[in-house]
Amino acid sequence: MQKLTKKFIAIMLLFLSFFTCRAIASELLIPIPKTNETLLWGSSEWRDADGGYESSYGPSVIKTKYTSHEELIEQCYEDAQSQKELDDCLVTFEEGPSLSSEYLKITDSDVFLLQSFPEQKGEAFLKLSELGILNPVDQLLEETWINKDLFEMGALKVKEVSAEITTDFFEYRRNRFAEIAEELEDIPGLEIIAYLVGLDFVHVNLSLESLAWLEDFVDVSRVMVPDLTLKANLDVVGANPPILDHMQLQSPYYIYQNGDTGNDGEYNMPGSWSDVVVAVMDPTGMNGDHVAFKESTGSNYRIFQSWKCGSTCEEFSPPTDITSDDNNFGDDYWHGTEVAGLLAGDLRDGQDPAYTSEISRSIRSGQAPEAGLVLFDTGITAIPSMVNAFDRAVESNVHLISASVSAGDYSCEATSSISEAANAVYETGILSVFSAGNQGDNGNACSVGSPADAEGVLAVGAIGSGSEETAADWDAALASDYSSHGPHTYYGSRVRTIVDLVAPGTIQWYLDADGNSGSSGYNYQSPVYDGTSFSQPRVAASLVDAIDFMVGERSDSMMLLPGVQRVFMLMMGDRSAGQYLIQLAGFSSYWGAGRTKMRRIDDIGLDTPWGRQDSAVCVGDGEVVDINIKNGQLLSSDVDSFKAAIWWYTSSFSSPIPNDIDLRLQWSADGTTWTTIRSDIGSDLKKMVYYQGVGNHYLRLRVTGTQVNSAHGDGGSCASGKARIYFIWIYEDDDRDDADGPDADIDLL
Repeated sequence: MQKLTKKFIAIMLLFLSFFTCRAIASELLIPIPKTNETLLWGSSEWRDADGGYESSYGPSVIKTKYTSHEELIEQCYEDAQSQKELDDCLVTFEEGPSLSSEYLKITDSDVFLLQSFPEQKGEAFLKLSELGILNPVDQLLEETWINKDLFEMGALKVKEVSAEITTDFFEYRRNRFAEIAEELEDIPGLEIIAYLVGLDFVHVNLSLESLAWLEDFVDVSRVMVPDLTLKANLDVVGANPPILDHMQLQSPYYIYQNGDTGNDGEYNMPGSWSDVVVAVMDPTGMNGDHVAFKESTGSNYRIFQSWKCGSTCEEFSPPTDITSDDNNFGDDYWHGTEVAGLLAGDLRDGQDPAYTSEISRSIRSGQAPEAGLVLFDTGITAIPSMVNAFDRAVESNVHLISASVSAGDYSCEATSSISEAANAVYETGILSVFSAGNQGDNGNACSVGSPADAEGVLAVGAIGSGSEETAADWDAALASDYSSHGPHTYYGSRVRTIVDLVAPGTIQWYLDADGNSGSSGYNYQSPVYDGTSFSQPRVAASLVDAIDFMVGERSDSMMLLPGVQRVFMLMMGDRSAGQYLIQLAGFSSYWGAGRTKMRRIDDIGLDTPWGRQDSAVCVGDGEVVDINIKNGQLLSSDVDSFKAAIWWYTSSFSSPIPNDIDLRLQWSADGTTWTTIRSDIGSDLKKMVYYQGVGNHYLRLRVTGTQVNSAHGDGGSCASGKARIYFIWIYEDDDRDDADGPDADIDLL
């Protein structure tokens, strides 16, 4: 009954937002008003040692102050705990190669590629200028906070209203396409192939002559010429000795990563679908009629759509029909079926009667076995097919995109058409999870592939050497030699880490595209493989389960925002950065936030007293924002560990200049005199601080806009010139002495 009540509250909360969004949908031509106040949005809750519980949801105005760059430089010297940290802090104030805040619409590399094509003509994508309106997810949250009295209207129309909101949003985009079509068609040497409504791109053929005209075309903000010599490379490397897939051995106090604990992607999400729906993209296709993609024995499939993409995307109907024409959607090389199965395969309900024991079914199932799927076969011959798949996924209204593929661009500049497309997906309110790649130490400082190098993507690396057999082995596993890594140096000498998380990259039990084992006629075991292809779906599935849990169980609608999803996952790393090396601040270029170890955010997963908040705040240049932990209350003496992470979106690493934000953890014994006890003040675009022994203190996070000049397409309702910063903090007791709480084997934050 308690679970049903929580889910009903969550549905009501979401309905509130959708219903009111519908009221403004017909007025999308009017920009959403921006506020000059500094608002703190979010959801927070805490459990005290005496059992008392408090929670809050919505926006609040917080006091801020502004400071000069000179004062910020002085703060670098005060807070830096090493020469490296001081250098990283000061580099923010150095002038980079270009002081222009103008976006580079056409780069030299675009021109060079076009010149290399036959007759100096070829395919390109035009990115249109920003709409000036909020995406559907932002509209949802904005209206939820403003019109709380709509709770009493009920939840019966959630799906209907949600579909109407999305329809109106894309209809507005289509209308804009229609308005500029005639002007585009008049440009010499330019031929329109398709309008990509999901991405707000135009797919064209163009010539060198076209570029001069496009330079002055105000409705186009970027011209992207893809390198068609690059193919989508499978993130798969050679075999290793057989091992046991350790994921089922993880404690149930993490969000369970191999099996059903009730939070496995089945939550009734807003939008068009009945589950958390993931778009899975692969250049080899997938065998969608595998029994592991069924709901249960003899029931319907959880594959809602299947698409084969090239210059356009063709839908298969029914979606499991893999042989409907000569193109054959089926898996040519097993890779797509395998990664889709790792994410959402399910034999637990007896889908294949050849497997009768719980363990035999569990090890062949995925980690989000109730999630819905939209499948995309992108082929391995050309990059535009992946861009078209992104567009179709957005229009299909999926909740997440997952792919174990790299496009072959390892510059880490995030300027390829696929990286730009991934960022465009993020700007519509959808996060993508991609494998970092299998380039390892390829001779360059940074070896992460495209589009994992884009900031709108969660980039996943791999750990393990193929000899790990137990959970303890995996806890000691190091970053895999083949796993791609950062750092990426940008705008002069600033550095970002790129890799966000790592997970086991070895696989033994998986769905095969062909074979004769099992009554279904499909194989489940083959030679063991390594690759970031297999760490990626594990992290994507963990995020699916987390969305299900946080929205469904904790009534936390903030987890619908891709930026909040991103910082939430950054908190799920164990802070490992090498053998015997644990990060107290910042991230590793090889490990990111560390090994993925999911934590339930409730009384079962955290040791009381505990608290958490996942939120967003607007920060301007030189603005100092103080976020009071537990709403400014004194922490119990029983509280031990505190951890926080922030991240902000950036669409460019040259022009406009990326925003830079500093993070400091401060404490006070009396609530008036504050001391910085941990800081992350480098130039990375994500920050983390951890401290143990914070009990009996007041805590606050100080977020400082060291250099902010643009919202980079993710400002939400922030005033012009301010950046939207996503953050999350969690604290808990370390004693592991709660009757219903985590066991002693659960790591500290």
